[in-house]
Amino acid sequence: MVVVLTVCFGREVVGLGVGAWTTTAVMLTAVFGGRIVDDRLLETAARSSARATGLSLYDPLTSLPNRTLLVDRIHEGLTKTARTPDWALAVLMVDLDGFSEVNDTLGHAVGDEVLTEVARRICGKVRTSDTVAPIVVGKERLELTASVGVAVFPDDGTTADELLQQADHALMTSKSAGPDRVRSFTRTLQESAETRRRLVADLREALPQGQLEVHDQPIIDLRTGEVHHAEALVRWRHPTRGMVSPAAFIPIAETTGLIHEIGEFVFPEACTQSLITMAHDMSMKVVTEGVAPEQQRDLLLQMGCDDGQGFLFAKPMSATDFDAFLARGAVRPTPSA
Repeated sequence: MVVVLTVCFGREVVGLGVGAWTTTAVMLTAVFGGRIVDDRLLETAARSSARATGLSLYDPLTSLPNRTLLVDRIHEGLTKTARTPDWALAVLMVDLDGFSEVNDTLGHAVGDEVLTEVARRICGKVRTSDTVAPIVVGKERLELTASVGVAVFPDDGTTADELLQQADHALMTSKSAGPDRVRSFTRTLQESAETRRRLVADLREALPQGQLEVHDQPIIDLRTGEVHHAEALVRWRHPTRGMVSPAAFIPIAETTGLIHEIGEFVFPEACTQSLITMAHDMSMKVVTEGVAPEQQRDLLLQMGCDDGQGFLFAKPMSATDFDAFLARGAVRPTPSA
């Protein structure tokens, strides 16, 4: 659920409109200028024009303006703001924290109701002195917070696309800091976003170009000092950046899905380095963690792994449940959730 609020600050209200470009995105545009215009008349005229031209300018779920109409209104606000030196226009992109969980747990029908309710509340132009109650859909009481990213004209962008992009960058930073946060776009943020973009592109080339390496780190018995285990760790030797910290590229690999390709590389590479053979030669068992699909279990068995832990076998459980689990004896793999 994404909300975009674009506001042009001036002396008096010119018009106010709320818009959405998909069933999971709602946008609010506002322009403050020299005189008051009844926005309902503008909405009626726009709807009539849209029907006449056969163009769809409104979201079918909320009946609010979609991205096309929103961008048009931002362009209009930019034009008016550019003519008035003491005006400033801001784009606020708001994402409902945890909205996907509403769809996953309560169903898309409930999610649609939530979107409609949020859109209704935005249309009500809630003030800072107002109290916003939890959203109740049917018998479900939903506590939703929001993350906000802000971009301001002209410092952060001079076009609608630039402002939306910069607000989106700020929103991503806001969400990464935790729920219910507000972040404004900065040049430092832009540089960080550009660095991340380049890292993603470079990481996609790292595997086929052989830049990833597997390093072995021994695990020592603290009582005897003997080597009991060894952990295979992936490292990235970038041709120009040198060794890239795992803290920099592993989160990117996880969010882009490249972590699966990296995992497929690490397993056979670790096997090639004879870690398992070395462990067995030292009378050690090889334990693997995070086993989920059965194909992974089969591959690990072929590689010679002894023990495994993961959702394929069981989820974390309380001590009471663990006692019952042990009483059942041998474990039959169960599908991961």
